[in-house]
Amino acid sequence: MITSKQYETLISFESNFNTAINSNYIRAISKSNLEILMGVYKEIFNTEFRMTYNCPTCVFRLVSTLGNLFYEYKSTTPNQIEEVKIEPIEVKKERYKATVKATKKKITNKKK
Repeated sequence: MITSKQYETLISFESNFNTAINSNYIRAISKSNLEILMGVYKEIFNTEFRMTYNCPTCVFRLVSTLGNLFYEYKSTTPNQIEEVKIEPIEVKKERYKATVKATKKKITNKKK
């Protein structure tokens, strides 16, 4: 199981996890991102993930393993939805009317 800190780190890789788990392939992941994933793997399992960056099978195994843990954590953790306050936007009617009048003038001028 992963911690909330690890989950926050892995959120940016959710599209990679989704592709690996659901479509059974991965797209190019940069070396710096692989190092982040390997660091998280080491924190979780207390061992290094042995791989070379050029081995697509190794990268796929790493991403799918972390992806399964990510989605397991996501499904068992209750959603914490932030309350967002939406303020109405004031529309200036005078400006809108002026735009409509100008448009009507253009249309009538074209007909002549």
